[in-house]
Amino acid sequence: MRTLLAVTLALVNSTAALAGPAMQFNASPARAVDGRALRALIEERIADRMIVIVKEPAACGERLSAPGFRLAGSRLELLYEVPAAGAAPCLATAVFTFRGLPEREFTVRAQRAGVRAPGGDPGT
Repeated sequence: MRTLLAVTLALVNSTAALAGPAMQFNASPARAVDGRALRALIEERIADRMIVIVKEPAACGERLSAPGFRLAGSRLELLYEVPAAGAAPCLATAVFTFRGLPEREFTVRAQRAGVRAPGGDPGT
C-alpha cells in the first residue's frame, strides 16, 4: 500500500512539473494621469508565485489585451496588445499572476505583441 501511494505521489508531482506555470491576467481601463503617461513594470516574487504589474500608455478607457508569456531559461517575457494611445495622457494597468514557476531568478520583460485601434476587438 505504501509503495502504491509513493508511486501515485511521484506521478502527480511529475505531472505537475510537466504542466508548467499557470498565468492569470487582469486589466483595468486606461485612466487619465497628470503629466506624461510613462511605461512601468513592477514585479514581486514569493516562492513559485510571481505578480507583475504593467503600466502602459494607452487610449483612455481601453484595456491591455491578448495576454501571453514565454519562459526561456532565466527570462520571463510578458506579451500583450496595447490600444493605441490618444492625445490625452492615459495609463492602462494590467496584472499578470503566475503560479508554478521554477525556483530560480528571472529577468522579466514586457513585450508589446501589437497595437490595436481604440475600441477595436481586444482579442480576448
